Amino acid sequence: MSIQNIDGLIDELHDLKRKIDQEKDFSDFLETRGKVSKIASKNIANSSQIITESKLQIKQAEKKIEIRDKTIDPIKKKIEEITKAISDDNLQIDEKLKMKETIKNTIEQLKNNKQKL
Repeated sequence: MSIQNIDGLIDELHDLKRKIDQEKDFSDFLETRGKVSKIASKNIANSSQIITESKLQIKQAEKKIEIRDKTIDPIKKKIEEITKAISDDNLQIDEKLKMKETIKNTIEQLKNNKQKL
Protein backbone atom coordinates (compact mmCIF):
# COMPACT_ATOMS: atom_id res chain seq x y z
CA MET A 1 0.00 0.00 0.00
CA SER A 2 1.21 3.37 -0.88
CA ILE A 3 1.19 6.40 1.36
CA GLN A 4 -1.43 7.96 -0.85
CA ASN A 5 -3.69 4.98 -0.33
CA ILE A 6 -3.09 5.11 3.42
CA ASP A 7 -3.79 8.86 3.46
CA GLY A 8 -6.96 8.20 1.45
CA LEU A 9 -8.03 5.50 3.90
CA ILE A 10 -7.30 7.81 6.83
CA ASP A 11 -9.39 10.53 5.18
CA GLU A 12 -12.22 8.03 4.60
CA LEU A 13 -11.99 6.91 8.23
CA HIS A 14 -12.15 10.55 9.38
CA ASP A 15 -15.16 11.14 7.11
CA LEU A 16 -16.86 8.03 8.46
CA LYS A 17 -16.11 9.07 12.06
CA ARG A 18 -17.50 12.56 11.36
CA LYS A 19 -20.66 11.04 9.82
CA ILE A 20 -21.03 8.68 12.79
CA ASP A 21 -20.61 11.62 15.19
CA GLN A 22 -23.20 13.62 13.24
CA GLU A 23 -25.62 10.70 13.29
CA LYS A 24 -25.02 10.24 17.04
CA ASP A 25 -25.59 13.96 17.61
CA PHE A 26 -28.81 13.76 15.58
CA SER A 27 -29.86 10.63 17.47
CA ASP A 28 -29.17 12.38 20.78
CA PHE A 29 -31.14 15.37 19.54
CA LEU A 30 -34.11 13.17 18.63
CA GLU A 31 -33.95 11.42 22.01
CA THR A 32 -33.80 14.74 23.86
CA ARG A 33 -36.62 16.10 21.73
CA GLY A 34 -38.71 13.05 22.60
CA LYS A 35 -38.08 13.56 26.32
CA VAL A 36 -38.92 17.25 26.07
CA SER A 37 -42.06 16.40 24.12
CA LYS A 38 -43.18 13.93 26.82
CA ILE A 39 -42.55 16.50 29.56
CA ALA A 40 -44.42 19.16 27.57
CA SER A 41 -47.34 16.78 27.03
CA LYS A 42 -47.51 16.02 30.75
CA ASN A 43 -47.36 19.74 31.55
CA ILE A 44 -50.13 20.48 29.07
CA ALA A 45 -52.28 17.70 30.53
CA ASN A 46 -51.65 18.94 34.08
CA SER A 47 -52.38 22.54 33.08
CA SER A 48 -55.57 21.47 31.36
CA GLN A 49 -56.68 19.60 34.47
CA ILE A 50 -55.84 22.60 36.66
CA ILE A 51 -57.84 24.87 34.33
CA THR A 52 -60.82 22.50 34.43
CA GLU A 53 -60.68 22.31 38.23
CA SER A 54 -60.33 26.10 38.47
CA LYS A 55 -63.37 26.62 36.24
CA LEU A 56 -65.37 24.27 38.47
CA GLN A 57 -64.24 26.13 41.59
CA ILE A 58 -65.20 29.45 40.00
CA LYS A 59 -68.67 28.12 39.14
CA GLN A 60 -69.09 26.86 42.71
CA ALA A 61 -67.98 30.23 44.09
CA GLU A 62 -70.41 32.04 41.78
CA LYS A 63 -73.25 29.81 43.01
CA LYS A 64 -72.31 30.51 46.62
CA ILE A 65 -72.28 34.25 45.90
CA GLU A 66 -75.67 33.97 44.21
CA ILE A 67 -77.08 32.11 47.22
CA ARG A 68 -75.53 34.67 49.58
CA ASP A 69 -77.02 37.53 47.58
CA LYS A 70 -80.45 35.87 47.65
CA THR A 71 -80.12 35.66 51.42
CA ILE A 72 -78.69 39.13 51.97
CA ASP A 73 -80.98 41.11 49.62
CA PRO A 74 -84.18 40.49 51.63
CA ILE A 75 -82.29 41.34 54.83
CA LYS A 76 -81.03 44.59 53.28
CA LYS A 77 -84.58 45.43 52.18
CA LYS A 78 -85.93 44.74 55.67
CA ILE A 79 -83.18 46.91 57.22
CA GLU A 80 -84.11 49.74 54.83
CA GLU A 81 -87.79 49.39 55.82
CA ILE A 82 -86.90 49.43 59.53
CA THR A 83 -84.59 52.43 59.04
CA LYS A 84 -87.37 54.32 57.23
CA ALA A 85 -89.88 53.42 59.94
CA ILE A 86 -87.47 54.64 62.64
CA SER A 87 -86.90 57.85 60.68
CA ASP A 88 -90.66 58.36 60.34
CA ASP A 89 -91.12 57.69 64.07
CA ASN A 90 -88.38 60.19 64.88
CA LEU A 91 -90.12 62.82 62.75
CA GLN A 92 -93.42 62.17 64.55
CA ILE A 93 -91.69 62.38 67.92
CA ASP A 94 -90.07 65.68 66.90
CA GLU A 95 -93.45 67.04 65.81
CA LYS A 96 -95.08 65.95 69.08
CA LEU A 97 -92.27 67.55 71.09
CA LYS A 98 -92.73 70.78 69.15
CA MET A 99 -96.50 70.64 69.75
CA LYS A 100 -95.89 69.97 73.45
CA GLU A 101 -93.60 72.95 73.63
CA THR A 102 -96.15 75.09 71.79
CA ILE A 103 -98.94 73.97 74.15
CA LYS A 104 -96.71 74.63 77.16
CA ASN A 105 -95.92 78.11 75.87
CA THR A 106 -99.60 78.78 75.16
CA ILE A 107 -100.60 77.69 78.67
CA GLU A 108 -97.87 79.87 80.13
CA GLN A 109 -99.11 82.85 78.11
CA LEU A 110 -102.68 82.22 79.21
CA LYS A 111 -101.59 82.12 82.85
CA ASN A 112 -99.70 85.36 82.41
CA ASN A 113 -102.70 86.98 80.69
CA LYS A 114 -105.04 85.79 83.48
CA GLN A 115 -102.80 87.24 86.15
CA LYS A 116 -102.77 90.57 84.36
CA LEU A 117 -106.55 90.67 84.40
